[in-house]
Amino acid sequence: MAIDDLQTDYFETRLQQLLPVHDDHYISVYESLLNISSTLKDQKSFDGLVSVAHMAYGWMPTVLHFNMTEKDTSEFFEKGEQGCLDQDFLASCKLWINHSIIGASKVLHFFYPNKYPIWDSKVYETIFGLKPHHYQVNSTAKYIQYTKKLRDLSQNSSSLAVLKEGLMAKGYCQTQASNLGVLELILFYSVR
Repeated sequence: MAIDDLQTDYFETRLQQLLPVHDDHYISVYESLLNISSTLKDQKSFDGLVSVAHMAYGWMPTVLHFNMTEKDTSEFFEKGEQGCLDQDFLASCKLWINHSIIGASKVLHFFYPNKYPIWDSKVYETIFGLKPHHYQVNSTAKYIQYTKKLRDLSQNSSSLAVLKEGLMAKGYCQTQASNLGVLELILFYSVR
């Protein structure tokens, strides 16, 4: 499959295949992390950005190498708030946050959950049906393509409401999941 082939019915099928989940550590803390990120986003500060970057990496099994300076902060917040998918901006985010588009997508997501989905090896594996290699997953171009596709699919609010209800019923999300988050969660938990 290719990213451009993703359609709402694909997500509906994947959702039907998910078994109910209980006590998942990613899910149990997600809303708390979003709440803190929202508060820190309003400050648009270097300290807030450093805090959320470390928080996102604490949420995942990788150590953070943060390469951003205080002067980069305003660009991050300005372009992030716009939902910028410019190759240069995302390449900078990748450089700043562990040289990883995976880490950059997570930090962008926590600040702007309605604009940036999370991209990682599980999502890659679900979409492409291939075991991911770092060079394949760490592609800014693939993240841009993925984000554009999910943004397009997330505009169908009636289908997304049904998917979100299904995820909530099975314990995969709580009330704060954005439309992008709903789609990403289905991909994340559908890895074979």
